[in-house]
Amino acid sequence: MAKSFSVYPGDVVGIQAYAKYAAPSGTASNLTAFASALLSAFSLTPPGGGEVNTARAAINGWGSLEASGNGDGSNNSTDPKVFVTILMYDLNYNFLDLAYSQLGSSGFLSASYTAREPGYAYVYVSNEHPTLVDVYFDDITISYTPGPILQSNEYYPFGMQTARSWTRPAVTANNFLANGGTEYNASSSLYDLDFRNYDPILGRLTQVDPMSAKYAGMSPYHFAFNNPATFNDPGGADPEYLTTACYTAGMPWSHDYITGRPANNEGSMSSWNPDFYGPALMGFYTNSR
Repeated sequence: MAKSFSVYPGDVVGIQAYAKYAAPSGTASNLTAFASALLSAFSLTPPGGGEVNTARAAINGWGSLEASGNGDGSNNSTDPKVFVTILMYDLNYNFLDLAYSQLGSSGFLSASYTAREPGYAYVYVSNEHPTLVDVYFDDITISYTPGPILQSNEYYPFGMQTARSWTRPAVTANNFLANGGTEYNASSSLYDLDFRNYDPILGRLTQVDPMSAKYAGMSPYHFAFNNPATFNDPGGADPEYLTTACYTAGMPWSHDYITGRPANNEGSMSSWNPDFYGPALMGFYTNSR
């Protein structure tokens, strides 16, 4: 018996079975055909020469490893090499991990695995003993319990999603994502802002800045002063800026990221530490007392 699942972080895949076996014989078993048998169990055809990053290439690679007698990792040489196994792969069918249970004197086998990233789980029962032994399985139960998270999004600094972002199938995706919750248009791959559209791949807005006269020193297509770690522009017209507290020379100071230099009479030029914020940030410092 074999079954495969698409899995996401938090999903739990499990398999349980009961089994008993007769005394092993001295006749060698045909383990060399294990890879072909495993492919057949999952209704997969043999991969082509040099084929990688496909389901059949992944399962064939694992089956070949098992056929060599090096796959199970079990130190139990008393009981036959009879297993329930869960194989975990990422979205590109790179091997991640496995869980297995070997048949013992209790006759009960149980394995489970909680997915840590999006990918695939392949679950099966197998008899991999090097000599012929009759094994009888009963009450095989394969379970799949999806986790509570429906969608996960990770971003590069300018808002492009990383390859680790995912949404479960048959779920209406939440498109109010990065940039303060403005809507992402999946058809155009742009964020629909109030005044313009934003391309998170290029890190640029696609129309001229309506406030370009105010920021004449910047490109009219810039996004968040080219500093998305500090600024945001959910409307597409006037970037928002934040203030932060800086304790330099024992004095608390507020940092304004828009204007150009320390200018308040209450502030001390000796308390301005450009190394704290870095030369790329514009600012003046005023006493926050």
